[in-house]
Amino acid sequence: MLNNPVYIGRHIFKSKYGDVERAVHALVPPAVWEQVREQLQRNRRTPKNIRTWDYLLRGLITCGQCGATYVGQMLKRPHGQLDVYYRCGNRGSSMHPDVENQCRAKMLRADWLDEVVWADCRKFILNPGEAFTEAQQQRHTRMAQVTRLEQQRAGYIHALGEKAMERERILTLFRRGRVALDHAETQLEEIAREEADLRQHLMAIDAQKTLAEAFESHMTEARLLLTQLHARLAEIEQTQDVTVMRQVVEVLVRTLRIDTHEGATPRRKQATVTITYAFSPHSVAVSSTDCDTETPRRRAQST
Repeated sequence: MLNNPVYIGRHIFKSKYGDVERAVHALVPPAVWEQVREQLQRNRRTPKNIRTWDYLLRGLITCGQCGATYVGQMLKRPHGQLDVYYRCGNRGSSMHPDVENQCRAKMLRADWLDEVVWADCRKFILNPGEAFTEAQQQRHTRMAQVTRLEQQRAGYIHALGEKAMERERILTLFRRGRVALDHAETQLEEIAREEADLRQHLMAIDAQKTLAEAFESHMTEARLLLTQLHARLAEIEQTQDVTVMRQVVEVLVRTLRIDTHEGATPRRKQATVTITYAFSPHSVAVSSTDCDTETPRRRAQST
């Protein structure tokens, strides 16, 4: 229900001739509606079960093998040691009880991966200038594209108005007996297809504008958060305040993807973690055959 655009003044009627949109009285500002949608997405990524370990990256990691979300798992060793991992949600899942259909993606130590990501976030908190400069350039490019597309948008809206008038002419001729029913239906279906195409163009333009505005809002939020965190970084790391650290990660990290590669033996698989940060034009790839013992190797990748 909260995803319904009627809250921001857009009522969409689904007819046999395609979606018909009309303006209605908005119930909430668009910015509030977008914040609700973003929170709903975060809620979907956050496990609802009671946790005994705070997984810093819970719900943010995607499996490169099957597309599922990685989840946390605790393993108790025979000698009593408790190890914490991230594993693919399709591995050992009740949704896939058949072992042959389970994902074979590599499990990774949670403390290792949390440390890798937090180290990058920490560097950004201490020295955000260069990344923000690059992000500002991205913002200018996006806004310039939006300005050009606004002219096209006006043309599409004008064309939609003409299609509405054309539909009324066909209906008027039909009511007066000037055109047959079959001919009128054919013309109306063609108009509906053309209107749907025009609306698709409008939706694409509006989506780009929304992304540009969301990116600018994200930058503002990140600047404010980083300003506050810069002075508190030592305290946060000393107390290991996972709630605040998680907030930082959600602002700075765009995506994490784990790709699994076969090793010399089935138990020696290699995992490559590709981390894309929100204010960097490059991704960081971290490779490790065994994150318990090896030092991760990094390389930059263009996104």
